[in-house]
Amino acid sequence: GDPGGSEPLVQRAVRVLESTDSIDDLLFAEMQLARFLILDGDLSQAIERIDRLVDDAERAGRSGFATELTVLAAEAYNSTGDGPAALHALERIQESAQQSTAFFRSRIAVERSRALLSMDRIGDVLQEIEVGLSAADVNGLIYDRLLLLEERAAVGLRVTGSTDEALLVEVAGLRSKLGLNPATRPSLSLP
Repeated sequence: GDPGGSEPLVQRAVRVLESTDSIDDLLFAEMQLARFLILDGDLSQAIERIDRLVDDAERAGRSGFATELTVLAAEAYNSTGDGPAALHALERIQESAQQSTAFFRSRIAVERSRALLSMDRIGDVLQEIEVGLSAADVNGLIYDRLLLLEERAAVGLRVTGSTDEALLVEVAGLRSKLGLNPATRPSLSLP
């Protein structure tokens, strides 16, 4: 989960930050610990931490943190295979109509599409991907575009057993541009 050994350093930073008035720094550090928990597969502990942090962020009036943490919670729920819980978490922030939601719209679309795909709601997945791609392009979020294109490829594989070659080439190009490994999903065969 933590190839660079950063988790102990972040844990120490959290302990130090708990004694200060720096809520933004503390929320950021705690969010990184939740990411480590997800990477380590400790999803129930990650979800518990994230739920607490969302409440803390909302009480402190940090809607951007609350939104980002909620998207992270949806990622954890999706990792457990609980698409409905992921959707429920995301609906909570979308209903609040927070200004910060617009910036996170592409990342929200990634997690919504994953949740919808787990429930075989293919039409909704494709619609969500299109909304997310538009938001990613408007905000210049290349990594989010990559994730959404990978979701589109996954839908193709699920529905037809194959995926569009041009899509795979674009995915491979984006992964290369971002310095990432050729494929995140073993089921995607990239050129």
